[in-house]
Amino acid sequence: MKGTIRTFVAMPDWQQLEILRQAMPVFGPQFEQVGASVDGAALLRCLGEHPDRVELVLTDLFLRDMDAVELLEHMNQLQLAHPPRVLITAGTGNEPLRSKLFSLGADYCLSKPYTLQKLFERAQLICGKEPQAPLTRVRRLLDRLALVPNDCGYLYLEDAVQAMVRTKAPHALVKDVYWEIAAVRGVSPQGVESGIRREIQRMQEKNTPLFQALRRQCGGDVSNGRALRFLAECLHRETAQAGQEETER
Repeated sequence: MKGTIRTFVAMPDWQQLEILRQAMPVFGPQFEQVGASVDGAALLRCLGEHPDRVELVLTDLFLRDMDAVELLEHMNQLQLAHPPRVLITAGTGNEPLRSKLFSLGADYCLSKPYTLQKLFERAQLICGKEPQAPLTRVRRLLDRLALVPNDCGYLYLEDAVQAMVRTKAPHALVKDVYWEIAAVRGVSPQGVESGIRREIQRMQEKNTPLFQALRRQCGGDVSNGRALRFLAECLHRETAQAGQEETER
């Protein structure tokens, strides 16, 4: 199946595996299932014997023989030249554990309960393949900062910018935005704040023209709040300009 994302699904019971197998052609036609198991050992054997076969791993925090931390540690020991992307489904909260998973190479942790549509949309994102819907204005803006949706911090940043635009929240209310996102995402406000900070560090590394404009406006000190306010103002200007152009037609 040319052009598909070769996917190995590892879930703690066969019923979950069957649900995902049946859902894949409906919600994720871009995916091709190349393996399935209820334990991590089978996945590790597949990666060891066929290192280039798997491009994406969909798994749970707990499998029958190991948890996701152990799984990622074993995957790292394989020293694969092109390791697969990893999406882990997990319960809400426990930010330290999620940080540990990301440090070991996880690309995304999807909080339970989740919909199958959301699962496959997130999987497409971490594989660098956008869902069929067009990019939102926020994502087009983040694209100008050379950010890639391969970390929960990207999603927190996207949510925060949308919230700032929606509520017109001043800098003093940024922490209220953290609480709003945390309640929706099932994480702590501190986790939201640190995730956005990671994305700002990535912006600094990429140093695109848009980030240079942000840094000039901030006087060199790019805090979370200042970055969010700047991005919200950019969206307001773009929306107003688009409305004016539409009126002039």
